[in-house]
Amino acid sequence: MLFTLQVESLFEDEDFRTKVTREQFEDLCQDLVDRIDKVIKDALATAELSAVCCHSVISMRLMKNICYLLILQ
Repeated sequence: MLFTLQVESLFEDEDFRTKVTREQFEDLCQDLVDRIDKVIKDALATAELSAVCCHSVISMRLMKNICYLLILQ
């Protein structure tokens, strides 16, 4: 199944749009997910919490949704 990936005003007010599979999208985001993983684990450790304490993250932003997915791992 293909999904549309769109970035508005990517460069000089030009929009970018393409179709990708979920696997392609996950591959594109993997380096970001890897970097965020350590930050989340460090924040949980500083707060003396574990991932099981976090049952949900509500956000419309992609970054926070990725954090939610990492917490569930």
